[in-house]
Amino acid sequence: MPATGAPLVLLIPAAGAHPKALGRIASALPAGISIASWDPESSTLTRLRGRTWVSESAAGHDYRVTGAGFWQIHRSAPRTLVEAVLDGLQIQPGEQIADLYAGAGLFTAPLADAAGESGRVLSVEASPGASRDARKNLFAAPHVEILQGKVDKALAAYEGRLDVVLLDPPRVGAGKDVVRRINAAAPRAVGYVSCDPASFARDVSYFQDLGWTLDSLRVFDLYPHTHHMESFAVLTRADQPAG
Repeated sequence: MPATGAPLVLLIPAAGAHPKALGRIASALPAGISIASWDPESSTLTRLRGRTWVSESAAGHDYRVTGAGFWQIHRSAPRTLVEAVLDGLQIQPGEQIADLYAGAGLFTAPLADAAGESGRVLSVEASPGASRDARKNLFAAPHVEILQGKVDKALAAYEGRLDVVLLDPPRVGAGKDVVRRINAAAPRAVGYVSCDPASFARDVSYFQDLGWTLDSLRVFDLYPHTHHMESFAVLTRADQPAG
């Protein structure tokens, strides 16, 4: 159930399921809700009734999120994580920021607010659907650049300075190449949001091998009664000049 607006029900058909079966299921569901079918193999989202997206709100911003996109399950998670990111990174007006694996722009919007119009935010997301959502969600922020593509290639092509990098990768983590490219950009701080302790620990070790220090780590129980945890870390370089 979205935080605001009408809910969207996603039906994931079994292999070989007849399209009429989806129609029968949809007709049995209450009126007033949107329904779509989702094929994870082909990443195909098909509207059956109503809209294929939901409205969400967090930290003073409204977001459109398609059924193929991602949003935190816990209702308090978006606000909690945004507050942790802003508190940990202490964005200053005029700074240039990269928001990697940015999705629909949950962090991009408040980062853009903090940097102000004298700053700049590069929002990178591989999923075409989530990137389209981000464009709609951030159309009123001219100092935000939305880039749809792989993070490693985006960083390789980027030529401007980066003062801060935030990454929120999927469970597999960022990997050595992305860490190496972030290091080459020489930001003053890196914020890392993670949903998997193993890949997070691996990536932090890559940063440490390159001279980075784990300054702070916060862990959030966003998935009660499961073994899953969400974490947010701030890393800085030991040789980072003061000020």
